[in-house]
Amino acid sequence: MNLKIIHENFTEIIELDENSPGTCREIYNAAPFQSNAEKWKQEIYFKIPVKIKKENQSAAVKKGDVAYFPPMRVLCIFYGTSQPVAPVNVIGKVKNPGKFSEVRSGDLMKVVRI
Repeated sequence: MNLKIIHENFTEIIELDENSPGTCREIYNAAPFQSNAEKWKQEIYFKIPVKIKKENQSAAVKKGDVAYFPPMRVLCIFYGTSQPVAPVNVIGKVKNPGKFSEVRSGDLMKVVRI
């Protein structure tokens, strides 16, 4: 059970893990969806069509982590050394996080199941 993120310049696989299984399942089941990206420090995030509660939250993330931030209902990809503004539900990783440095606010991000 994985997801693919599609940007106009690249695609990347989100390898889902079992750290937050309920969150992973909800996001996976909601796909496909798309939204416009926002950028904050070395993180991109975008709204997704789910409302999920806090689950195994962490205030510390690593480069490549993908997480859900419940208060804003957004998916976050950490491509550098940024840390979340508040605890997040970490759901998995991307292998090539540096690709996300190309993303600009307003870019369309599509998420599909694979």
